[in-house]
Amino acid sequence: MIRIVIRSASQTWSRVLVALVGCVMLASFAGLFVLEGQIRNGGRGDLVLPLRSATTMVFLAAVAGSAAVGAVLALRRPANLAGWLFLALGKSIALSAVAESYAVQGAIVDPGSLPGARLVAVYADGVYGNIGNTLEHLLWSELRYHQHLSPASRPELPARAEHPELSVLQRLADDSAGKWAKLVDSLREPGAKMQLHDGKRSAATIVTELLMHGCEHRAHVGTILGARGIEPPDLDAWAWGIFVGGDDWPADWGPEPQVRIPPFAKR
Repeated sequence: MIRIVIRSASQTWSRVLVALVGCVMLASFAGLFVLEGQIRNGGRGDLVLPLRSATTMVFLAAVAGSAAVGAVLALRRPANLAGWLFLALGKSIALSAVAESYAVQGAIVDPGSLPGARLVAVYADGVYGNIGNTLEHLLWSELRYHQHLSPASRPELPARAEHPELSVLQRLADDSAGKWAKLVDSLREPGAKMQLHDGKRSAATIVTELLMHGCEHRAHVGTILGARGIEPPDLDAWAWGIFVGGDDWPADWGPEPQVRIPPFAKR
């Protein structure tokens, strides 16, 4: 008798939870279509999800398949964790799509129209975590490399933030740029050895790691932006030389402006 009551209660709660997940997923899809309509009406049809593309079909199949398998398992075998994991997977995929459209509408198409859209855009996942954490890791590492090459002054590193705000990232970037600008004319000899936590490393190794590490993670950020239809500014050495170093203006770039404002300096 007791087992029957427990089994009945378990099945009841399973139905309730499955129904709640289903409602969340339906609401997610409804929100997705509303947001996509707003993006299209805002004149940014290039950022609208291609609903008839193979990629979108695979996405919808993954969501529907995960949810269906999860619902069946959860209802028939509530004690089987696999069913709940499949349900959670389907729900998370659906919510990620809504988050992407939310960020596009509120941060690109109509900036400021949706609360928290900029943060959603920054913290959308990519190859190396999200943009915020990737940039925090990159900039903090730049300051650490600077510290390695400044053994005399040994500047203190800033405290790390688990979820850095945009203002924190801007301060880190300004701090790193200022310190490296001062250090570049007084770098140690390439073969000079610096004592790090895992052994001695030459100054040349540290500078090389600074450059390669930055390229790698900026590429990760570019991947996240590109996946959301955002064209990142030119950040390569050629663009820096043209806008900052006074190199010749490329003919295929059109008329040379009176004032060269780097695209990566616009805010």
